Amino acid sequence: MTLPADIPPAEILYFAYGSNLLLERLRARTSSATVGGPARLDGYRLNFSLTGDDGSGKCAITPAAGVAAQVWGVVYRLAAVELPLLDAAEGVPRLYRRAAVMVSCRGAVMTAFTYLPMATGLAPPPYTWYWQLVVAGALQQGLPLGYIENLTRQVAVVDPDARRPARLIALQVLQSAQPGLPGGRLPVPE
Repeated sequence: MTLPADIPPAEILYFAYGSNLLLERLRARTSSATVGGPARLDGYRLNFSLTGDDGSGKCAITPAAGVAAQVWGVVYRLAAVELPLLDAAEGVPRLYRRAAVMVSCRGAVMTAFTYLPMATGLAPPPYTWYWQLVVAGALQQGLPLGYIENLTRQVAVVDPDARRPARLIALQVLQSAQPGLPGGRLPVPE
């Protein structure tokens, strides 16, 4: 017996490349998330070219050519019933749309879904708390050192709203993740 096409499987694969790299961040949004492993998406580049609802830069991946056109991230397994929660957290359909991509993970090529930006362009820098989520996640997941070094070169700015709910939640998530990071320290923008 096959299920109708509109009924999702019980578990799905998700390729995270931005703030959801940090397991604690994703689990705050979808409690079923388990790490599948570091993964690479070829034919794309990561940048902070999406302006979020808070007016700061957010991660986006855009198609690119060349050998260096690759985005590192992590494949997670999620309960399909939690997908609407993640869509809402990611701003679907205003900011992102869900798309299937082919990624390489632990020597295997697999299909996972990810979020592609609805529009990109010249965006303001990310806030430091968002930048810290991305870099801390890359460190936690053991992404290639050169890739992490490129992430650390991204300019970030202090959030002018110290009471912004997204900032406060991010800081709580970062604090809970800190002991598991290499060296037990959070990344700090230069």
